[in-house]
This record gives sequence, structure tokens and C-alpha cells, in this order.
Amino acid sequence: MTFDEPPRTPRGESIVPMINVVFLLLIFFLMTAQIAPPEPFEVTPPEAEADTPATAELVLHLSDAGEIAFGGIVGDGAIAAAAAA
Repeated sequence: MTFDEPPRTPRGESIVPMINVVFLLLIFFLMTAQIAPPEPFEVTPPEAEADTPATAELVLHLSDAGEIAFGGIVGDGAIAAAAAA
């Protein structure tokens, strides 16, 4: 006498591939993101007419109210820090 195997219930769709895609996208965006410190006050950048963007290592911020900031230092100390750099 032979017995048939009991019928198996069909499995639902696996969610593992979707989780893998989400983590790959997360890693991609974290690796390509550029983390920059926030500006000490709101700055409206000017529009350049040159074709190539300017590059700068040292940035001196000047607000419309006349405040100066350099490297997280605001006020007269920013001028001294910029001159020392």
C-alpha cells in the first residue's frame, strides 16, 4: 500500500529580495552623500558667469548684516582665524 504525500500549502512571495534592494539603495545614497557642516547664517550665493565652478579650501562667510564667520568662529575671531589659515 502506498500513501501519497500530504499536499503542501503554497508559499507566499519572499520579501527578502526587496529588503536587499532597499539596503543596497540606502548604502548607495549614504556613500554618495556629501556631508558638510551647516552654515552659521543664511547665505544667498551669487550667480557665476564662468563655465567652470570655483574651488576653495578655505571659506569665509559674510552675512548681509556684516557678520563674519570662518570655520565655526563668528565675529572678530573669524578674521584672525582666516588670516592664520
